[in-house]
Amino acid sequence: MTYDVTNALIQERLSRPDVAGGFILDGYPRTNAQAEYLDGVLASKGRDITRVLSYEVAEEAIVERISGRRSCPTCGAIYHVSGNP
Repeated sequence: MTYDVTNALIQERLSRPDVAGGFILDGYPRTNAQAEYLDGVLASKGRDITRVLSYEVAEEAIVERISGRRSCPTCGAIYHVSGNP
């Protein structure tokens, strides 16, 4: 299951010393099960979540961002038709 892989990656990453001072997760957790898993991983390290940021974005803006993405087939560089043509 994809979530098992993602959870394992998160657990491994949070075990590294460079996150001792804090970390930011973008797009994780996405489900209640992942949130519960994350709580367990953090509890096992004597840590917990201290802050959460939630951005509310209009659907039209999301569609524009996604549909405007481009990448160079040669070098893989990422572009956007309006923000980084």
